[in-house]
Amino acid sequence: PSRLVHGSSSHLTQREHDVLHQIATGCTVAEVARLLDVSDNTVKTHLKSIYVKLGVRTRVRAVNVARDRGLLDDRGASAS
Repeated sequence: PSRLVHGSSSHLTQREHDVLHQIATGCTVAEVARLLDVSDNTVKTHLKSIYVKLGVRTRVRAVNVARDRGLLDDRGASAS
């Protein structure tokens, strides 16, 4: 089972937070998949879930909303 990121109003799982962090640093889906040792499709599934939870439709908006909510700092790093 996936863990929830503590203090997150959007209830992202830890893995979704990991994907969001990598996307925020400019990684492509393929790069995120390689870094997290999962398939491209798994990353895409996490992205879809992130979009729903954050109420967005694009990666750029997801990163911006996550920063606005304090889930990422200005460099894209996880705000823990």
